[in-house]
Amino acid sequence: MEKDTLLIKPIKFTNIRYIGNTGSDWIETEYNLSKLITQNILYTAYHNAKSIDEISSLLGLEKRIVENEIDYLEDNGYIIMAEKDKYLSQIIIDDFSTDILEKRDKLFTKYALAVYDEYISKISAKSLSLYTPNGDQNFLLWSIITILCFQKISRHIKEVETTNLIKRYDGSENIPYTALSSYENKKSYVEYELSLKTPKGYKFSIFQTNSIYDDRHIDWCRIFQQEYTDMYEYLMNQDKCNPDSLKRLLDIGYLVPDSDDNYYANMIVSDISKNDCIDLLPPIPDKFVTYNRELSKELGDLCCPLYPSHIRNFANILYQKTLTLGEIILKTIEIALENKLLKPLTEDQRKTVNMVLFLK
Repeated sequence: MEKDTLLIKPIKFTNIRYIGNTGSDWIETEYNLSKLITQNILYTAYHNAKSIDEISSLLGLEKRIVENEIDYLEDNGYIIMAEKDKYLSQIIIDDFSTDILEKRDKLFTKYALAVYDEYISKISAKSLSLYTPNGDQNFLLWSIITILCFQKISRHIKEVETTNLIKRYDGSENIPYTALSSYENKKSYVEYELSLKTPKGYKFSIFQTNSIYDDRHIDWCRIFQQEYTDMYEYLMNQDKCNPDSLKRLLDIGYLVPDSDDNYYANMIVSDISKNDCIDLLPPIPDKFVTYNRELSKELGDLCCPLYPSHIRNFANILYQKTLTLGEIILKTIEIALENKLLKPLTEDQRKTVNMVLFLK
């Protein structure tokens, strides 16, 4: 990294995720690392330990600004003092060559085909009686596959060693991981599942899988997004929905006008819990445990040596449960579209695809 490189052309993270759990304050990693300055400080101290003076010089920032940011990152476990007055980032950053990306893609395709042939292709949307806009079973099947099926696979595999997760002051234990935004046009790096905090006093929960197939924007400056509460209140009592809430829901596409000048909910809604929905799906084939181990080893052998030495223990944890990574989910969607199990989405559907509001 040459002097002033990041000053002239700063890097940007895409898909900031984590392995582990959030604390009682529900502060998402995406929120903590949402600022560009934070991302560039972490990247500067990623490969080798850097002093505050070195970071300031590379980023063209005043020393006090870097000191304040380092204090925040150190307090929250995203950076550590590795040696006297020098800091190292505690985050996994994917920055692979085209050759490695192509090899990863072949691995994901191979195992996604197995998941599709042996499980996904046998799933029917009719197995779950959930609300779907206009009774569209195709739209429902998207959510069943991306959220419920892969949650069931994840529970069946049960293979994650979490003893080396970073313990944070808010009670969370996790390891953040991300990729550089130069990957954002590659399908392998545009997916993650999100569970959103429910405001105090409300019982609903919302889960969504974000990908290149939707048109959503997540505002990480808010721990929960008001439109989810608006939607719940609208479903519970439409007559009491205030004009501002109604406009917000229409603007974002959660409500859509019908031909009778009424509105319909433009998302999947379940009156049973997520766990109960998952229980209604067929059992996962036992061989998926073997598939997960094989894929995890192949990916680990390919990728772990490419991370900085102080990150490899974290990377080994990341590559334990690879059969449910976003790359597999996206490959499975591709295969389902090619085989016409899934149909392309309409403009309205792209706003809320792979989103389920659970009322319990």
